[in-house]
Amino acid sequence: LSKLSLLELYSAHTIGGGHCFQAARRFYGFTSPDGIDPTLNTSYAQRLRSICHLPIDSHFRLPLDASTPSVFDNTYFQNLLLNKGLFTSDSSLKVDARTTPIVQEYATDEHSFFTNFINSMLAMGRIGVLTGTQGEIESIAVPSTSTLFSYIVHRLITIDISTSL
Repeated sequence: LSKLSLLELYSAHTIGGGHCFQAARRFYGFTSPDGIDPTLNTSYAQRLRSICHLPIDSHFRLPLDASTPSVFDNTYFQNLLLNKGLFTSDSSLKVDARTTPIVQEYATDEHSFFTNFINSMLAMGRIGVLTGTQGEIESIAVPSTSTLFSYIVHRLITIDISTSL
């Protein structure tokens, strides 16, 4: 897979959630006067604090997409431009000169995001599958993975991507 494909697959963060303990350092205990990561939107950080109380519950989850957490759309990218990325890795997509133009494009062109995401998923599906003793089966199933796959299949049916395949 190309670096661009990996970025597009990472953008699956448009749906789902992350655990409070994985993101809490960005809005509690950061090395700034208010304890908030300066690359994080302050009002968003306050909202995260109101959801994710101290002491941190290791099972509590926060939405990865601040606006439409259960909808597969390009709002994730619009939020990144507003400094509303839950994880540092999300926010870095906005500030890294190599990925900023892509974030800007996907924030304004949802069709481009959908088309490229689907093509990256298809490319990932073409990666050789290891079998027998060469392969490894993950024993923990992630419920949102099947939901994401179902949604992508639905989008494949509803979006004309024939010219990009």
